[in-house]
Amino acid sequence: MGVEYPYLAILAVIAFTMAVSGLIYFFINTYTEALKTPILSTYAQACYTVDNKTYLEVTIKHERGLIVNLQRIEVYSDNGAVVYTPGGSLADINVTMEGFNGRLGPGQVGYVKMIFPSGYFTPNKTYSGVVLFDAGNTVFTFQVVKCPFITYPYPTTLLNLGLTASTGTILALGLIKTVAMKPDIRLYTRENVFYNDTFDTDPFTTGRIIKVNCTDKWQYLSQSIYISINRGDKIVDECIILVNKSLPSTGTVYIAFNSTSGVMGAWGRVDAILYNNSTNYFYTIGARFQGDSADAVNITLNNRYVLYTSGVTVSAPYYIVAMYVFNIGNLSLWLNNGYYGPVSDKTVVPTHAGLGVLWEKANIMVYLDNLLITLNAPPWFVNVTSVPVGWSIVLRDQSGNIVSSGTSVNGNVTLDLRNYNIYIVKNATLEVYDDRGYLQVSRSFDYVMGGEVYIITGTYTPGVEFNGLAVGVGQFDTVILYNITDLGNLSLVQSISANSVFNGSSSIVIGSGTIYLLNTSGVYTYDYSMSMWRLVTSACRASGLGAGIGVVGDGVIVVPGVGNNSLCIYNMTTGSTTLYLVTDGDVTEYTCLASSGYTVYVSLLGSSGPVIVAYYVSSGVVSKNATYSIRDYRLYGLTHDGSRYLYFIIPYGGDYGGVYRLDTLTGETYPLPILLWPGPVSPGDRLEYYSNNLIYARDEGTDELYLIPLEYVL
Repeated sequence: MGVEYPYLAILAVIAFTMAVSGLIYFFINTYTEALKTPILSTYAQACYTVDNKTYLEVTIKHERGLIVNLQRIEVYSDNGAVVYTPGGSLADINVTMEGFNGRLGPGQVGYVKMIFPSGYFTPNKTYSGVVLFDAGNTVFTFQVVKCPFITYPYPTTLLNLGLTASTGTILALGLIKTVAMKPDIRLYTRENVFYNDTFDTDPFTTGRIIKVNCTDKWQYLSQSIYISINRGDKIVDECIILVNKSLPSTGTVYIAFNSTSGVMGAWGRVDAILYNNSTNYFYTIGARFQGDSADAVNITLNNRYVLYTSGVTVSAPYYIVAMYVFNIGNLSLWLNNGYYGPVSDKTVVPTHAGLGVLWEKANIMVYLDNLLITLNAPPWFVNVTSVPVGWSIVLRDQSGNIVSSGTSVNGNVTLDLRNYNIYIVKNATLEVYDDRGYLQVSRSFDYVMGGEVYIITGTYTPGVEFNGLAVGVGQFDTVILYNITDLGNLSLVQSISANSVFNGSSSIVIGSGTIYLLNTSGVYTYDYSMSMWRLVTSACRASGLGAGIGVVGDGVIVVPGVGNNSLCIYNMTTGSTTLYLVTDGDVTEYTCLASSGYTVYVSLLGSSGPVIVAYYVSSGVVSKNATYSIRDYRLYGLTHDGSRYLYFIIPYGGDYGGVYRLDTLTGETYPLPILLWPGPVSPGDRLEYYSNNLIYARDEGTDELYLIPLEYVL
């Protein structure tokens, strides 16, 4: 057969070979494609902490296959599905990716860690989730169990002070703001002041003013112009006094002065005068008085034509400002800050300005004083320019009383003299305060008056701000200041001598950009620009061990210490002091305090044991918010994280102490597994919270500050 049909045999062999080859190719191709298919596995574990947070860690392993890209992760909780996409964020859930950035290759392992707040999961309950990639997905399940106890490392050395601290070490942490300017203030321009006269000397003999039609005289005793008429019969007459200086013919003229009248059975008027020397016409703008009070205001032309009148009752002395606007002829009057008018009349264009008194029946006595005439500027405003934003200007009179004050918001401050009523302030002082309330310069002037412009001089560089750590070392009477913005690269900024303010039981705090130091004399602040300590108040002071200071709201709050169960609140805005009697427990040598916003936390020994009491402080008013029970009244180093937790030290005995955390929302207190091996633990030991770390300073026997990281707190 094979001989007879050889071609058939060959064809059969070829067919068989092709069939086998096809099967082999199909197998190889199928196997190769199978190798490209991603094989993914997922494992998840979750635990809850004492503050009811849930920590979920999803481990994603790429066994083999093509590179995949994470699309999203869905976690199914008691609050519904939580969906996270790479590069996105969730409102109250913290998500981090470790080991990959969403792209996962063969043999690679990635981790997605999620921290959920309270309310998303129930302990010991099983939940599920899904991880979706661009090629494939995987499902995971997890049960929420209690987190294991985590062992903390010992505190590590943060920095070496370069000296050994003894009893009296104090510690403070906060935002420091230095000032790089020592300014001055001077008169910039008086171009808007047309005429000013306090009549402290005789103006008639010097020709400053001229009499028109009466025998006015200057009185030395009152240092003012004095008009006295003593006639028994009724007589109408007028005295006019003009400034010996011609007015311009444009703009706005203000005539300001003050007057006191005495009337003996008669009445009259006291007026500002606007006069035209070519027509001999004038306006009288003022008040009609009877007895010792005004009963009307008048704007008249030549005492013949009454342009405006209004009934008013104003007691002497009278503070009068008349205004005339050229071009439109507007006339207005302010009497003791009451406004009257305006009236429009263009018939008289004044060439001179002055004062006048009209009597309608004798006997009268009138005093005229403090004449100020300004052009195009109200006589009650003093302007100060080039004032750094946040800085303040204070104007005081010769007795030290505050006439006016203001704070710069746009580089300028306007001082309003209307409450003072006299627009020429004699022997005045202008004070310049920086944005922390430090007096930078105080300069006296013979006169400060409305219409003037003053200027702050000096090259101003904005204050340097940094996160500062202030360490006060009592033995050396020194405050050492560090920049701790970068904990890995601390830098020494300044060593401040404090030998004049380190006395008795001291405490220190940083607030509003500056250092506050408490001692037995009071509360001091440090002025960086002047390199000196300034006494803020002596009303709040340390009285013994347990004394402490904090900045809360708009004030400084002081716990005086043993022997004084009260809180002393100094309002930095008003300068007032308030005492609040503590009835929730006794102040002891172990008393400490921490503040956050408008709340201060104070440790006390209550009738049923140790407590921490939260007080809300605003504008000197104190109210109790909460009370937390503590197991040991020897509580040191109280500090607040600015959110919800308090941290403090309780000694175990011997040379060891433990760190505790108090949740101010739930009231729960629990120890952290941190062993403070450096001893001893004493009332001066301090803690400060900074960027999820605690900074620990011992009161004595060491030259180091220690860092306690809180990254392990679950």
